[in-house]
Amino acid sequence: MTLSEHLASRVSQIEDLKAAVRAADHGDFADDEETAAVFARYAAGEVADRVAADKS
Repeated sequence: MTLSEHLASRVSQIEDLKAAVRAADHGDFADDEETAAVFARYAAGEVADRVAADKS
């Protein structure tokens, strides 16, 4: 894979990161309740199950 191919495959990831930085610059952060809910989903394996399903 060439460098340009690698970078092209990362465009959406880069755009997501830029959007996250813009949100952070505007003070748009998850509150404690939202953060706890995300960690609970990871602890329950829900996120891992979804990723595995997406790969199949």
